[in-house]
Amino acid sequence: MILLAQYFLRAFFRAKAQEASATLKELRNSLGLEEERPTILFAGKLSERKRTGDLLEAYIQLSPDRKTEPFPYLLFIGEGDQRQALENRAGDTGWDSIKFLGFKNQTELPAYFKLCQVFVLPSVQEPWGLVINEVMNAGRAVIVSDQVGCGPDLVRHGENGFIFQAGNITGLADAIQQVLENQEKCRQLGQQSLKIIEKWGFAEDIQGLKKALLSVSNEKLTISGS
Repeated sequence: MILLAQYFLRAFFRAKAQEASATLKELRNSLGLEEERPTILFAGKLSERKRTGDLLEAYIQLSPDRKTEPFPYLLFIGEGDQRQALENRAGDTGWDSIKFLGFKNQTELPAYFKLCQVFVLPSVQEPWGLVINEVMNAGRAVIVSDQVGCGPDLVRHGENGFIFQAGNITGLADAIQQVLENQEKCRQLGQQSLKIIEKWGFAEDIQGLKKALLSVSNEKLTISGS
């Protein structure tokens, strides 16, 4: 039943991402985004474990002098106990390019996946990271930390995105720059994501699920034994 649900979830995000293409201009305009500027996206809980602060600091490093607004936009989707701190830090920059969009339900997310050029998941202790599967079905480049479980299986370094060392803010900033250095490369990375996820079948789902369960079990054993 779990695998069947994952199959239909994959089909759902693929179909919704395709539908979203027709309304991207409207969504972009509603957010006040200029079409020629690329978009970096995070979607998930704004918690310490997700390391969203690392993403914000990496984004700030994209500014040549830490004062000039970076060319890409940075969008955060989600709620959590880190939101206020993130908004305060973003406010310190004085930039309008960082936007907090709040909670979005699952039916809304594919449009935002399609809107972005690269999706970033900088988490620590992330057993899998199902959102990466979803974003790849929209044909987008992905960047994950080396503590995101799906990284070794779904993210081919330099082919459809990049894997950086968790907590390495400069490494994350470098990865973002490499993805966005030119539009054609970014498009190719996204197309490769789509090809990879198209070949991701039930057997791979089972392996991924086992890895996630093993990771959680090991973490519990470590905690109980400490």
